[in-house]
Amino acid sequence: DEYAKLRSDRSPYLAHWKKRLGGHKLASLNRAVYQNEADLLAKGDGKPRSRQTVAVFMAALGSLLKFATRKMAADANALAEFRCCSFSAQSRPRGRALEPDEVRRLIAAADRAKWQHWPLVVRLYLMTAARKSEILRRCRKDVDLDAGTILVPITKNGEPRTMIVPPGAVLDMLKARCKGLEPDDLLFPGRKKTSPL
Repeated sequence: DEYAKLRSDRSPYLAHWKKRLGGHKLASLNRAVYQNEADLLAKGDGKPRSRQTVAVFMAALGSLLKFATRKMAADANALAEFRCCSFSAQSRPRGRALEPDEVRRLIAAADRAKWQHWPLVVRLYLMTAARKSEILRRCRKDVDLDAGTILVPITKNGEPRTMIVPPGAVLDMLKARCKGLEPDDLLFPGRKKTSPL
């Protein structure tokens, strides 16, 4: 059936997303767009698609958004919005993306926080859509300031990941944080310098 075919051959649904969203800017992609696309997929072209087939199509879109965010230094908001959606027959949304005003207030709160590293930590989360441990467990040796990258040698999925920090204020903050650190020093240590926050 269609579901089994799509599980083994990625080209049909990658071609689908190129046709449907290839001309859109990432900044225009949000939960409403994703839900509309899922609804259109479910209706099909005269023949409704199963929920499993729709989930496979949407998972492929998620992979494309991850690639854009992690490998092409794209804005992470489109991926964050996608992660708040659920197109699986079994699961429900795990959270939601922050609204622009909430992002501004979060950054302002981080800037006022007592812990000196919150401003950079929060900005890195927002920029990279990283997991908590992917930021907090990083050492100086994981950071390539010339390339503007942070390496996560092993992710939750067991694969390496390179997070991109484009030139600008956040990279400048990261450079300032790395100044004087030894290769094995944590960027964001807790009470003990050898343990992350």
